[in-house]
Parts: sequence; C-alpha cells; structure tokens
Amino acid sequence: MAAASVSRPAHARGLYGFLRELDQQGCGLIVALLPVEEGLGPKIANGLRRAAGPRLPA
Repeated sequence: MAAASVSRPAHARGLYGFLRELDQQGCGLIVALLPVEEGLGPKIANGLRRAAGPRLPA
C-alpha cells in the first residue's frame, strides 16, 4: 500500500486490519515502525503502543 496514494484514515484502517489478521492467526511477534508524529500519527502510535502492552492469559 503506497502511503501517498491512500488517505491517512484509510491507511490506518488497513494497518489495524492487517494487525488483527496477524493476531487472529496466532502470530507471536509483530514488528511495526511508529508513524510520523503529525496528523493521525500520534493516535496510530498510541494504538500501537497500547496493543504492544502485556496481555492476560486466555
């Protein structure tokens, strides 16, 4: 997905959809770069940080 051709909200939806898919598949490690701290960047970065936090056993 080219960031220049997709709106930031659409890019964020695609990112979170992809991360949910990896999580549902049981992926044990996901590495993501934090976005630039402008526009939706801080909200996306905050979501990634919260998602990276510890999880309670199921």
